[in-house]
Order: sequence, then structure tokens, then C-alpha cells
Amino acid sequence: MSYLSSEQSVATGRPIEAYDIAMGDTHWRITPNFEGFSYGGYLYSPAICKRTKIEQTSEIPKDSIELELPRDHELSDIISRGVPEEEISLIIYRGHGTDFVTFWRGYLTSVSLKEDDVVLCRFAPLSSDLPSVGMRRPIQRLCPHILYGSRCAVDKELFKVTGIIDAVNGLAVNSSTFAEAIWSSRYSPSGQSVIYGDLTNLEGCIYNANSYSGNSRYHWNAAFDDNVGYPGWLSQENGVNEWISCQWTSGKIINRIRIQPCPWVDYYKWSVKNLKVEASNNGSTWTKIPVNDWIANCSPYNVDEVTVDLQRNYTTWAEFGLDNVYEYTYYRLYCYVSWGGHSLPMQGTVYYLGIGEIEMTYNNTQPGDYPEITNGLGSGGLFIVGNSKRMIMSHEGETITLDRTIPDLSAGQSFTAYAGCDHSPNTCRFKFDNIENYGGLEFLPVANPYTSNIYY
Repeated sequence: MSYLSSEQSVATGRPIEAYDIAMGDTHWRITPNFEGFSYGGYLYSPAICKRTKIEQTSEIPKDSIELELPRDHELSDIISRGVPEEEISLIIYRGHGTDFVTFWRGYLTSVSLKEDDVVLCRFAPLSSDLPSVGMRRPIQRLCPHILYGSRCAVDKELFKVTGIIDAVNGLAVNSSTFAEAIWSSRYSPSGQSVIYGDLTNLEGCIYNANSYSGNSRYHWNAAFDDNVGYPGWLSQENGVNEWISCQWTSGKIINRIRIQPCPWVDYYKWSVKNLKVEASNNGSTWTKIPVNDWIANCSPYNVDEVTVDLQRNYTTWAEFGLDNVYEYTYYRLYCYVSWGGHSLPMQGTVYYLGIGEIEMTYNNTQPGDYPEITNGLGSGGLFIVGNSKRMIMSHEGETITLDRTIPDLSAGQSFTAYAGCDHSPNTCRFKFDNIENYGGLEFLPVANPYTSNIYY
């Protein structure tokens, strides 16, 4: 008897179902039928379970399936403890006797515990992850990419450690190898490995600007005098598209710039808001130098330019890195606009554009120049012994903590472990050196930009 001989309609169909739930190499094959049966060479055991209906439309099914499992089922125990270490998939087979068809495929998206001690598992259809269905990726700050996946593109072999277990105490596993799980990227959130030093403080530099305030207190040279906070550079009144430059006697490579944006505390809105970096070897033909790393207190503008955060003090610096390996004699900050105007006595609202201090440097940072990232396996890492895989919840020195125990795990067994990621931009940048593949929106505003809030 074929499957279709009975399945002519919903009303007359009398199928039995088989559920193949898989997490990596581990499978739970169950059936809501009161008797077990074999299909495809595997035994499907009876279990107290039920699922919701699948909507039947002319389109690919887009709704999820909810599958109820008893609390004492092994899978319920795993997923109720936290996020499983691998994706969990579900295949539903329907059939009669030995004739079955694949009815539905999907993957686990969420879990909840009902009042009657039943675990409710929500599975999304496989079709929901297909490009043809439409854009499904959420807008979020944290990176949605799977660590070591194709979109992440980090080579997992570079973040792997192997060794022998020294001791096991519940969820805690000890090994001297864990203490060696240390990585360091070529970046650092605070340090600098500078060959030239602060180039804008060298003797022989010539500073220039296309305009400046007539008051001598704001002469453009002040922007490079290392006297943070006073004085600084101010453009002419109502200045937009202003620039301030630095010239050296010979070509220099500049790939990192720090600025103190606030030129005057009482009139902080005169700070530069948007700018680009340009370079030249003749002082007349300028080439834009792309910004590729918004290190501190700034964000992308026009893809490879800079929006500087508004600052009200002389203690906070904005810092950004440049995609530059060439020597230029001239460098300048081309400033589009300030943050706004201030009211002055007898003058009304006045607009200037200014910067308090500038440092242009060449940064020759290499791996190992900065303190290394210890406890590198971190949260979200993977621990493997034989065919058993567990998520690493934390790592400190020679000890890691697993999300759940591994039966018969003991000292002397060999293991493989991979570093984890919390999907934050700093971890991506400073641990994996992979910020160019970061999938989150690091500078997503907190407030909804589609409201009447005048700040957005």
C-alpha cells in the first residue's frame, strides 16, 4: 500500500507520524503513536508528545510548529538548561506501515516551560531561512553570525586547543592546557605602539587652516600644542566645510588620529560633528584617506568618514584608524559642520566650528604588542570529548565550566576546545581581529529614529 492510496484528503487520511529530532550526531526518534515502529533502519519509540497543526496554503508553510515534550525527556533536560551547543533540527515523517514521506523540516528557535511541567519547543520551518522567502535577519547591535560560520569567516583552527583532562568536579573541568588558551589581536582599545610618536608635536611642522577666528586666542597652531583644553582652533563665524592641516618636511605615514573635539567647554556645540581625512604631497591636490576603524567616541559617516560624538569636556578623546600605507607630506581634517550654535551676549546665536587638540600618529602595532586576552575560551566556547559536545559557560585559568555534564567524563581523557564569542564588537575586534565581518549594527541608536524625537 502506498502513502497516497490513503492520503487523498485531510478528511480521509489516517497517517502515523515519526519525529526525528537531531542535535549534531545525537538523535531522538519518537512517535506519538501508542506503538513503536521502524523506518529507514531506525526505531521510533512511543513518547508522550504532541504538536500543533501545520497551516495548509498554496505557499510554502511559513508558520512554526510547537512540539510538547514531557519534562523528564532527555532533550527537555538539555534545552531547558540553556542554549544548546548545536542547532537542533526536526524532521516529521508521515506514513502507513513501512511507506513514509517527509512531511515537514525545521529547526528549534525557542523553548518555554508550561505550567503543567511540559516543555514547549517552537520549530521554524526550513523555508524561513531561504533567501527567496524575504529578509528575515533582525536589526540588532550584537552580531547574528554563527561563530566560525561562512559569514563570520574566522578560521576555527586558529582558536583551537587540545589537551588532557586533569580533573573533573561536576560541571568544572580542569586542565593545564586551558591556561594556555590565550590570544591577542593586533588591536587594543587603549594602547599605542608608535614609531614616530605624536607627529603633530614634532618641530618643523607647519600648521594651516582655511579660516580661523580673528581672536588670537584661537590661532590654528593651538590645535597641536599638547595644551589640552586651551586654546584650540575655531573657524570663522558661520563656518562650514572648514579644514585644518599639518605639513611635514618629508613624507609620513599617518594611520591613526586622535582629536579632542571640544574647543571651549562653555560652547561645546562648536565642536566638529562630521569630518573626512585627506592627504596630499603638493598641498593642492588632495586624496581622501578612508577611515576603517572607529576606535573611540565616534561612528561611521558616509561609509568611510567620521561622525564625532558631542563632548562637553577636555578629557574625552575621539580616535579613529585610517586605511593608509602611503607617505604624504600634508594631512588635513576637512570638517563639514559643527554640532550647532551658542547664544552670545549682543550677538544672538553664533556658529563656529572648532577642535581643541589633534594628534596624528603612525601606529605599527603587531600581535603581542598589547596585553594578551587570557581566559580566551570564554563564554560560548565548545568542549568536545569523543562524540560528546558541550558549551563552555565560563573560563578562568585552568578551569572551564560546562553547561551540562558529560557521562563518564574523567581525568586522563583527551579533549578539543574552541574559543567562544559573546558577539560584541569589542570581542570581534580585539580577540578575533575580524571586525570587517562583524554582522551587528554597533552604532544603532537607542531611541527609535522614526518618532518625533528631534534628536534623530
